[in-house]
Amino acid sequence: MPPANTSQGGRGGQGTARNPLAPSSTSTAGIDGQAAAGLNTTDQAIEDLLDTMNQTLKTLGSTFESLGKQTVTVASLSPRIEAAHEIHRTGEQLQMRQTAQDKRLKDMSEVLKANVKEQRKQWLDAKVNELVAQIVSKKVAHRVDLELNVQIPSALKDEVNEYKRRIAQVKVKLHNSEAKRKNSLIPPYAPSGDEPLDYLLPPLSESQIDMPPRPALFPPNLRALLQLNSQQLSSLLQLYGIEEVTEVTAASPLSPGGAAREQNLNQFMSFIGVGLLALPPPAVAEGAEGNFLMSPVVTRRHGWRPFEGTRV
Repeated sequence: MPPANTSQGGRGGQGTARNPLAPSSTSTAGIDGQAAAGLNTTDQAIEDLLDTMNQTLKTLGSTFESLGKQTVTVASLSPRIEAAHEIHRTGEQLQMRQTAQDKRLKDMSEVLKANVKEQRKQWLDAKVNELVAQIVSKKVAHRVDLELNVQIPSALKDEVNEYKRRIAQVKVKLHNSEAKRKNSLIPPYAPSGDEPLDYLLPPLSESQIDMPPRPALFPPNLRALLQLNSQQLSSLLQLYGIEEVTEVTAASPLSPGGAAREQNLNQFMSFIGVGLLALPPPAVAEGAEGNFLMSPVVTRRHGWRPFEGTRV
């Protein structure tokens, strides 16, 4: 260090000589102020840095705490997320199956439409052909009739109709002969009444050339035959051309009452081949209560034999 410079004089007012290199008090105070200001700025920066670090630590703590909570939440939601993923995959599979099913249904619908169209076409073709055949047959028959009427003389047509009528008469006689044969086989002793009857056809009229239908009044069995009333018997006798008995002039051992109904019933049974004879019911005494029709008593017709048929 350089030696300090001292003054040569005494204290009596003699001044001390200053070292030009020594700092003055004013400069020292400025330096101290600047140093203090620098220290204050540094401290403030440090404090700010510490505050920032504290805030950062707090933020990081909150973040870590939030992350921990989220981790727990995610861990708890993991099964749900997996279930959601599974549901999504299942939905995709169902969608794929639905798409495939829709495609199969569409294909089947097209096939069915084609089959229905083909079947309908075949059915319509068959119906059209049938209708055409019917119309053509009717038209052809009508045209044939017209041509026959024009070409064939009326005398020849009458002759043809007469032959047809004779053929129908032969068929009626054959049918009636077979029906009489079957009716004659009904047992004459103690009939039950349920024995079926074969119906007979009425004779043809003068202009009739077709087979007549079964008469509606013809009784189906023996019981119904024996229960025919006088009006029904009269209608049947007229239908078959049998003379009706209206009065009985004399009594007979088998018909002491001489009732007309039983006589007509016997005529009809004989005509259809039944070998039974109806006896009239006992007469009701005058003044007796009621006047009702009793079922006739039947017996075997004397000398009756099963019908053997009629030669045509």
